[in-house]
Parts: sequence; C-alpha cells; structure tokens
Amino acid sequence: MKNRNPTLYREKNVEAIKQRVDDYGIDKKGLTELTQRLVNAEITDLGEFDAAKLKAIHEIGEVGAENKWTVFFGEARKLLEKAKKNVTEQVKSDIKKIQEQMKSFKSGTNSYLSNVYNKNKSEAEKLEKEFNSISNGKQTGSPDKTS
Repeated sequence: MKNRNPTLYREKNVEAIKQRVDDYGIDKKGLTELTQRLVNAEITDLGEFDAAKLKAIHEIGEVGAENKWTVFFGEARKLLEKAKKNVTEQVKSDIKKIQEQMKSFKSGTNSYLSNVYNKNKSEAEKLEKEFNSISNGKQTGSPDKTS
C-alpha cells in the first residue's frame, strides 16, 4: 500500500497515531516537534514520514506508559490510605485489582510499561509490600463484617 498509494498510506498511519495519542490521553503540546508535525499531517516526504512515524510511535508509547503509571500509582496510594483506615471487602477486592495491575506493569508484554515500572521499582516494591501486609494481616485476623 505504501508504494501503490503513498497519500492513503500516510493518512491511515496519521489516523492510527492520532488514535493512539487520544487513547493514552496525551497532550499533543507535550510531544516533540517532529511528532507534532506528523500528527498534524505536515510531513509529506515518504522517507521522512517513515522515520518520523517510528520515532513518534516510540515517543507516544513512552509518554503513554508514564501517564498510565502516574494515574495508576496515584490511585494505588489513595487506596492504601483508605485501607489503612478501614479494610472492607470492597477494599480487599480493590487491593487485588491493584496487585494484578502492578503485575502487568512488572512483567507484562508491553515493554514501555515494564520500563516505567523498572524506573519506579523501589516505589513500586514499597507499595506492594504495604498492600501485602494489609492483605495478609487482615486475612489472618478476625473476618470483617460487611453485611
């Protein structure tokens, strides 16, 4: 398709990249000039377009993973504070969800998420230990009455 219809090739790729930017909730103003030009369909030379596309995909993946980590970690900290006050069945369920999400950062197939986890590994491990101590401590104690 690239050789048969370069205009359509660029349009479809720009559309897919814009969708990725939207899916990750990335502010386009925070992207590099090259990626912004690509998203705005300002690059018409096919060679330059292909090089820019690869850089843009990488940049969007990194920025998107950072955004996802920031949101996730903020939610996890809020849940931890809530759990320290009162561990209900709902909080236990939420802790399990957070622990599963943490696993996807740590050992999932998305290399961008794994890299973000590794950059924040000490914070993540501390958070995991705190959640584990809450989960384990409450499970061995008296059961919560939620009904």
